[in-house]
Amino acid sequence: MYSWILTVISLYGAYLNVKKHWMGFFLWAIVDVLWALYDFWIGEYAQSFLFMCFFGLATWGALKWKSKS
Repeated sequence: MYSWILTVISLYGAYLNVKKHWMGFFLWAIVDVLWALYDFWIGEYAQSFLFMCFFGLATWGALKWKSKS
């Protein structure tokens, strides 16, 4: 059930990014950390590392977006 909740939130974050809403990056950053923790917990270490990289990219995107506003 946890993975389905994260999936829905992830899709909503993608929707916000498509709509060019700043909250999409912040939502992605939060969900990426949650995915990384979940994957680490179930033993999917490579996937956990991938989501931590995505967290870094989402954070970078949010900072770039903020500096343009």
